Amino acid sequence: LQVIDDSGARMLKIVDGLLDITSIQLGQVDLKPETVDLSRLIKKFSGDYAYMAGKKNITLEELLPETPLVCQCDPIKVGQVISNFIDNAIKFSGTDSKIKIIGQLTDEQIWVGVKDEGPGIKTEEIQHLFKSFGHTKISNKPTAGEKSSGLGLAISKKIIDAHHGKIGVESHLEQGSTFWFSLPTHCNSNEAND
Repeated sequence: LQVIDDSGARMLKIVDGLLDITSIQLGQVDLKPETVDLSRLIKKFSGDYAYMAGKKNITLEELLPETPLVCQCDPIKVGQVISNFIDNAIKFSGTDSKIKIIGQLTDEQIWVGVKDEGPGIKTEEIQHLFKSFGHTKISNKPTAGEKSSGLGLAISKKIIDAHHGKIGVESHLEQGSTFWFSLPTHCNSNEAND
């Protein structure tokens, strides 16, 4: 029954991703900003992915400040980015490893990163990671045969761009990767939809 649930959730995620890519290609990133504590979002998705991580004996560790990470953003869209980062980290990590989900507040910016202990990414492949559908080709494959559509990072970049934020990755072969984004603590909804 869990396998059917997982397959259905994966298919729904792919369909949602295709719909997102279509609207993004038409220049539409419809944001509904509100005051959000990203610490709560991080904890929610960390909890949501505990079962998936547990199947590979992966530990999800939250490293969050005591101060809430409050900003103006679309919680559904930013949640999609956090979810994508955690999902990818689990897929590309080996068994018995650790994934750190980090949140920090610096200079009117909130920084969120997901650090894994996976194989890392070749330098020449990093520049292609956030490109649109059909352009993301990396040599690494999920470690347990999980499916990966290649849509998530392109969608994530468009979402963060629409929030006037930044997105990136730091990676070293055999040392893992940290996928991150930063958002201004205040993002005007009119600016976000320009």
